Amino acid sequence: MKIETVIGDTVYSERENIQLTNENNLRLVSKLHPTVIQGRRKEEDKFEFNKDAGMYVCKAGHIAIRKEYCGRKNGKRNKRYKYYFEIEKCKV
Repeated sequence: MKIETVIGDTVYSERENIQLTNENNLRLVSKLHPTVIQGRRKEEDKFEFNKDAGMYVCKAGHIAIRKEYCGRKNGKRNKRYKYYFEIEKCKV
C-alpha cells in the first residue's frame, strides 16, 4: 500500500507529526491548533487566514502586503512566517 496523505484532527498537527510527514514526502491534512494560528491574541484582535491567497486578513478586511520566512538565531525555536500590513490602511 502506498500512502500519500495522512488525515487527522487537531491532535495530529503537533510539531513531530508535521516534521515526520515532511521527511517522508507525505501530505498532512489536519486542523492547526488555534494557538498556532492566532497566538495568544484576544478575541477582538484576531486575524483571519485566506487559504486561497495564503495570507492573513486584518479586521478591516485588508490582506497582508507580503510575507517573509524568518529563521531564529538561537536555533531552539521554530522558523516562522511574518506577515506585513499597511498599518494606516488597517486602522481605518
